[in-house]
Amino acid sequence: SDSVTPSKVAGSSEVVEKQEVPKFQIIPAAEGTWGYLVEVDGQKILQTTIPGLPGKLGFRKKEDAEVTATLVWRKMKAGVFPPVVTKFELDSMKIRQ
Repeated sequence: SDSVTPSKVAGSSEVVEKQEVPKFQIIPAAEGTWGYLVEVDGQKILQTTIPGLPGKLGFRKKEDAEVTATLVWRKMKAGVFPPVVTKFELDSMKIRQ
């Protein structure tokens, strides 16, 4: 039978606990906006403007910087370099200038 034993359940929860937490810092940017610093395996991305959009200002909301930094971190962990963020991705995360 395919019944789940307690040991299998415990094993699967251990996998969840070992998932890596995204590493980044949210940093102040121009005119009260926010940017981020993401580091993966010695590679650093410092972003003080919203990627994929024109302009010289960062994110208006700290949370938007956090969501975008997490996306960049995931791309870098997956071996994507440079970890380009597209306007479509920003739109899907509801991030605006």
